[in-house]
Amino acid sequence: MTVAAYLAGQDTKSSETAQDEYLELMQRLADGAFGLLLETGLAASGDTRTLGLWRELGSSPPEDLAKRLGPEWLDRLMLPDLGDGFDSPTDFCRRHFEMLDGQTQSSFGALGDFDAVREASGLLMGLALHLGRAVGADPADLIGHWIGTARGLGALE
Repeated sequence: MTVAAYLAGQDTKSSETAQDEYLELMQRLADGAFGLLLETGLAASGDTRTLGLWRELGSSPPEDLAKRLGPEWLDRLMLPDLGDGFDSPTDFCRRHFEMLDGQTQSSFGALGDFDAVREASGLLMGLALHLGRAVGADPADLIGHWIGTARGLGALE
């Protein structure tokens, strides 16, 4: 039996779809971190600490990053309580994002100052990095790309 024949016999489509969906969820979390940095006036204020925080998160070992996220957010990310009745990984992942989005909106909807905005941006970026690692991405590569993008959009380091 060839490797190609073996792989053709495996039903990996569902797993591939789930990984793709979770990569999309990871990007949406990172987009939230970008939104907090760029759309709240934080970057325009001359802030130089947020990208440093992101870089620190990107170089943190998994156990340190998990501690920084805290058990409540880590459980929301890794052990979502979404119930049953999902027909596909796409449905599950979309519901997972909706749940996370609702929780971030209620938690970060009325941030009082730039320190709080920075911490919220860091939390979302930390969630994105933790999820990225879980689906096989390298957090150092991700954060390097995202910091480069943020700098290109006017954020300072």
